Amino acid sequence: MSSGGSPGLRNQNVQTWKRHNSVQEKRSQHLHKCREKMSQTQKKRRKIRKERSQVCILSSWMSLVLFVNFSSFPFLLNTHSIFFPLMNNQLCPSYPLPPITEGKQDEYRSILEEEVWQSRKKFWPEASENIHMVTQRYETLVPSCNAKMLAGPFAQTVVLHGAAGVGKTTLAKKCMLDWTQAGQARARPAALYLSCKALSRRGPCTLAELLADSAPGPRGALPRLLARARTLLLVIDAFEELHVPAAALARDLGGDWGARRPAPVLLGGLLKRKLLPAATLLVTTRPEALGELRLVVEQPLLVEVEGLSEPERRAYLRRQLGGEAQARRAWQLMRSNAALLRLGSAPAVCWMLGACLRLPADKGDDPGRTCRTATSLLLRFLCSRFAPAPGSCPRPRPRPRAPLRALCLLAAEGVWAQTSLFEPRDLRRLGVREADLRPFVDRSLLQESGECAGCYRFLHLSLQHLLAAALYVLGGGEGGPGWSARGVRRLLSKEEGRRNPHLAHVGRFLFGLANEDRVRELGAAFGCPVSTELKRELLACTVRSPENGPFSSVTDTRETLCRLYESQDEPLVKEAVAQVTEVSLHLKDPTDLAHASFCLKHCERLQKLCLRVEKGVFLDDD
Repeated sequence: MSSGGSPGLRNQNVQTWKRHNSVQEKRSQHLHKCREKMSQTQKKRRKIRKERSQVCILSSWMSLVLFVNFSSFPFLLNTHSIFFPLMNNQLCPSYPLPPITEGKQDEYRSILEEEVWQSRKKFWPEASENIHMVTQRYETLVPSCNAKMLAGPFAQTVVLHGAAGVGKTTLAKKCMLDWTQAGQARARPAALYLSCKALSRRGPCTLAELLADSAPGPRGALPRLLARARTLLLVIDAFEELHVPAAALARDLGGDWGARRPAPVLLGGLLKRKLLPAATLLVTTRPEALGELRLVVEQPLLVEVEGLSEPERRAYLRRQLGGEAQARRAWQLMRSNAALLRLGSAPAVCWMLGACLRLPADKGDDPGRTCRTATSLLLRFLCSRFAPAPGSCPRPRPRPRAPLRALCLLAAEGVWAQTSLFEPRDLRRLGVREADLRPFVDRSLLQESGECAGCYRFLHLSLQHLLAAALYVLGGGEGGPGWSARGVRRLLSKEEGRRNPHLAHVGRFLFGLANEDRVRELGAAFGCPVSTELKRELLACTVRSPENGPFSSVTDTRETLCRLYESQDEPLVKEAVAQVTEVSLHLKDPTDLAHASFCLKHCERLQKLCLRVEKGVFLDDD
């Protein structure tokens, strides 16, 4: 037998070897394909990781994916391009971007909690213990506060509207906390806060810079926060302070959004969803600006914030006054004045009422008289903050005469500028020193705002309106820069009133301060001379002015009667209505009835009265 073996065996070995080589070759090809596939996958993953480190991905909830408008994708690309410089540390080159851990998210939330807590303490002096009274009724209505609503589709723009001081900002910041907590680690939520009070004064900037200044904590923390975020809540607070026509906000927003733009234009891009279209917006505004806002936003969910309900006000007064009898008396006084009842929905006003009723009764002082008008209540509160404490030594004390004039000038300038936030540059321009404001900060009349360093705001907008009116009583018409052109006639004119809704409130307080007893109370409390000539000016500018026509229409008559009632000065009322022969009235609520009954009894020449009464004005209405 040969060494090679039989031919059949050799053929079998050759076939086996070929088959083995074929299998090895297939395995090699398969491994090569797998390696290529893995390499491609790794490249894709590296690319995704790189994009995620550079781009802020702001996605909506999975339940809304089917409703995405694909025509908005170009705007998403524009949004991403805005954040390239942000993510590359061009805004903050010394701030590194390490991976964000749950501990970092907790740190972000802790900073947010501290900022919200500080703003709550400045809401009104007793807000820390009573904040739940403001927020709890609305938490089920606002999606970002309600975990059940977060599970399903809901409006991506929510508008909180209500009067000044009822708690819109406080509720919005509560929503920010709930938002960052409800999403947990999987959703990776983020929340940013933009104040229109600050935006209205800001110069041109990029969107990245605008958002960087709004992030909690250090300015450099924003890139880390947005790089990780999957859902974003953007709070736009105090829209009424923007003072930009809706047409300007709704203009064409095309172009390079990495360039610097006016802050209101950037805000218009956010409201119109040309920028960050997947973000959820929570906007707060007062009623006078709601119409302008609705021209800009699309399909918003409107939530009216009413402040303290009647039961909550009664419970709060009971705790504040320390007894059922005192609380019942305070509530009766509040209910006797419908205007004060509406103002009392603001916790700060409710607190001021309680503070006035806790004062020891002076000889002959009637609490009912104190609560008869807003002027009498706020003036009593203002003067009481500088009264000596009961039982204290009656030694001479410094009177804040100059600081009061500075405060009134600041309030008046804020009214004309339609703002309630005062920055350091405002103080410098008006010649007001921070030392002048310190007595009022210490007594909770003025507050240091947390929106910007060195900024101030009044405890409540009505207090700012009263102090703006007091400038005329203090003879400040010639005392401030540019103020001489803004006399009583201009303040009470219809043309100015249409442009500036704050002037109507100041006008009512002007009539309230025409009462000589109140003027003397103000002068005695602050040791400053006051003018008693305001009454003559008011009669000349309104009742005797043919251009104003105080009784020419139902609306004008209603406002005139409101102003005259605020004065509680019967000689002034008698002189104001002495020549009235015809009046048309529309009584919408008990307040209108009180105003009319106080004033019309002095109309000795009245010949014709047209009366329209809404249901519910009289108690016996069915």
